[in-house]
Amino acid sequence: MISTTFRTKTPKAEIIISAKVATIEINELSKYEKKDKFSQLCMEGCPNYGSKWSCPPYSPSFMSYSKKFKYAMVLLLSCNLSQFDYTKQEYMKIKVSNSILKSRTNKIMRALEDRCNGIMLAGGSCRLCKPCALKSNQGSCKKPTQMRFTMESLGLDVESICLDFFNYKLLWYKDKKAPEYASVVSCLLSENPINEAEIISFIENFKL
Repeated sequence: MISTTFRTKTPKAEIIISAKVATIEINELSKYEKKDKFSQLCMEGCPNYGSKWSCPPYSPSFMSYSKKFKYAMVLLLSCNLSQFDYTKQEYMKIKVSNSILKSRTNKIMRALEDRCNGIMLAGGSCRLCKPCALKSNQGSCKKPTQMRFTMESLGLDVESICLDFFNYKLLWYKDKKAPEYASVVSCLLSENPINEAEIISFIENFKL
């Protein structure tokens, strides 16, 4: 595991973001798949369930989706929410920080797809079409080559992955109180080994 920090500008402030990278073999990552458990959680608590082609029950299992790949690179971006004290609303702190982290994560990972000849598991559900063709009864996915699943939608236990590979605990908005920090986790699948140091260097020099 290798980590770094970088700065990104927003309309309100310049935010410091922490990046952690870990490379894992696919067969090792597969041990964290709990497809039935997370599909059930999605069904019980997520508004996207059954309304997006990228989400359960339409998303495949990680085992079936990753079978042509050998390696994975997990990327964790996080930021301290004290940087958002310009807003006094606790929920807005987590909403704004998640928006920043997800957009930066997906830009980085889209670029890494080309660089590493891989495919990403996105940080956040697909938002290419609003609404999704499934929800608007327009048939199959309109952008199947661009649509990406998330780690969670494939059944991966992201919380355990973060603990085991980054020694990092994910925190959540609870009791109308923002946590200390916000986090977004994504993954890149590849047929070839991925060099952690090269990924960190790429992130540090990437124009966001």
